Amino acid sequence: MGRSYHLSKKIAENQAAEILREINGFSDIKQAAFSSGMDYLEIEAKGQDYSEVMSRAVNIFSKKANGCELSFARFV
Repeated sequence: MGRSYHLSKKIAENQAAEILREINGFSDIKQAAFSSGMDYLEIEAKGQDYSEVMSRAVNIFSKKANGCELSFARFV
């Protein structure tokens, strides 16, 4: 079961592509993708420890998307 995180603001397509490339490169990620409206990040980890995965993801968003923040929305 994956999780969905809401983005605090819109990001550009080039930012989204760079963020996904980095997150999908994590060894503990099955898959990560943006929703069709690019307002949610849907992510599935290989294990159940999402805190480590999301800690790194939050840092990437902060750097690559000008301070964009993530908040848990739902299980997917």
